[in-house]
Amino acid sequence: MREAGSNVCLETLAAGVPVIATRWGGAEDVVQDGVDGILVDPIDRASFIAGFADAIQQLMDDPARIRVMGEAGRARVLVSYDWQTKARQCLQTFEQALAAKGRL
Repeated sequence: MREAGSNVCLETLAAGVPVIATRWGGAEDVVQDGVDGILVDPIDRASFIAGFADAIQQLMDDPARIRVMGEAGRARVLVSYDWQTKARQCLQTFEQALAAKGRL
Protein backbone atom coordinates (compact mmCIF):
# COMPACT_ATOMS: atom_id res chain seq x y z
CA MET A 1 0.00 0.00 0.00
CA ARG A 2 1.28 3.46 -0.88
CA GLU A 3 0.38 6.83 0.54
CA ALA A 4 -0.86 8.98 -2.32
CA GLY A 5 -1.30 12.25 -0.46
CA SER A 6 2.01 12.48 1.36
CA ASN A 7 0.39 12.69 4.78
CA VAL A 8 3.76 12.51 6.51
CA CYS A 9 4.70 15.85 4.91
CA LEU A 10 1.41 17.43 6.00
CA GLU A 11 1.83 16.07 9.53
CA THR A 12 5.39 17.41 9.70
CA LEU A 13 4.31 20.84 8.46
CA ALA A 14 1.40 20.86 10.93
CA ALA A 15 3.93 20.24 13.70
CA GLY A 16 5.81 23.37 12.63
CA VAL A 17 8.82 21.50 11.30
CA PRO A 18 10.34 22.13 7.85
CA VAL A 19 10.22 19.14 5.51
CA ILE A 20 13.17 17.73 3.60
CA ALA A 21 11.79 15.41 0.94
CA THR A 22 12.21 14.13 -2.57
CA ARG A 23 11.04 16.31 -5.44
CA TRP A 24 8.75 13.54 -6.61
CA GLY A 25 5.26 12.27 -5.99
CA GLY A 26 3.09 13.58 -3.20
CA ALA A 27 5.78 15.59 -1.44
CA GLU A 28 6.18 17.84 -4.45
CA ASP A 29 2.45 18.63 -4.28
CA VAL A 30 2.60 19.56 -0.60
CA VAL A 31 5.99 21.11 0.16
CA GLN A 32 6.79 24.59 -1.13
CA ASP A 33 10.50 24.38 -1.87
CA GLY A 34 12.40 27.06 0.02
CA VAL A 35 9.28 28.25 1.84
CA ASP A 36 8.33 25.45 4.23
CA GLY A 37 10.82 22.80 3.25
CA ILE A 38 13.54 21.72 0.89
CA LEU A 39 12.95 19.37 -2.03
CA VAL A 40 15.81 17.20 -3.27
CA ASP A 41 15.99 15.98 -6.87
CA PRO A 42 16.07 12.17 -7.13
CA ILE A 43 18.86 11.86 -9.69
CA ASP A 44 21.51 9.22 -9.15
CA ARG A 45 22.17 7.70 -5.73
CA ALA A 46 25.27 9.78 -4.90
CA SER A 47 23.64 13.07 -5.91
CA PHE A 48 20.50 12.14 -4.02
CA ILE A 49 22.41 11.45 -0.81
CA ALA A 50 24.50 14.60 -1.25
CA GLY A 51 21.29 16.62 -1.81
CA PHE A 52 19.76 15.39 1.43
CA ALA A 53 22.99 16.03 3.33
CA ASP A 54 23.18 19.55 1.90
CA ALA A 55 19.54 20.27 2.82
CA ILE A 56 20.11 19.08 6.39
CA GLN A 57 23.27 21.16 6.67
CA GLN A 58 21.51 24.27 5.32
CA LEU A 59 18.92 24.05 8.06
CA MET A 60 21.37 23.14 10.81
CA ASP A 61 23.46 26.19 9.91
CA ASP A 62 20.46 28.53 10.13
CA PRO A 63 18.15 27.97 13.13
CA ALA A 64 16.19 31.11 12.25
CA ARG A 65 15.38 29.60 8.86
CA ILE A 66 14.11 26.46 10.58
CA ARG A 67 11.75 28.60 12.66
CA VAL A 68 10.53 30.70 9.72
CA MET A 69 9.97 27.67 7.48
CA GLY A 70 8.24 25.78 10.29
CA GLU A 71 5.88 28.66 11.00
CA ALA A 72 5.11 29.08 7.28
CA GLY A 73 4.32 25.40 6.86
CA ARG A 74 2.11 25.22 9.94
CA ALA A 75 0.17 28.33 8.93
CA ARG A 76 -0.44 26.99 5.42
CA VAL A 77 -1.56 23.56 6.65
CA LEU A 78 -3.99 25.09 9.14
CA VAL A 79 -5.58 27.20 6.41
CA SER A 80 -5.42 24.89 3.39
CA TYR A 81 -5.71 21.38 4.78
CA ASP A 82 -8.31 21.49 7.52
CA TRP A 83 -11.32 19.16 7.22
CA GLN A 84 -13.83 21.94 6.57
CA THR A 85 -11.78 23.28 3.67
CA LYS A 86 -11.26 19.81 2.20
CA ALA A 87 -14.98 18.98 2.52
CA ARG A 88 -15.92 22.30 0.88
CA GLN A 89 -13.48 21.63 -1.99
CA CYS A 90 -14.89 18.13 -2.51
CA LEU A 91 -18.45 19.47 -2.52
CA GLN A 92 -17.51 22.16 -5.07
CA THR A 93 -15.88 19.54 -7.29
CA PHE A 94 -19.00 17.35 -7.18
CA GLU A 95 -21.27 20.32 -7.84
CA GLN A 96 -19.14 21.39 -10.83
CA ALA A 97 -19.21 17.85 -12.25
CA LEU A 98 -22.98 17.62 -11.83
CA ALA A 99 -23.51 21.09 -13.34
CA ALA A 100 -21.37 20.13 -16.34
CA LYS A 101 -23.61 17.11 -16.88
CA GLY A 102 -26.73 19.26 -16.49
CA ARG A 103 -27.79 17.44 -13.33
CA LEU A 104 -27.60 20.33 -10.90
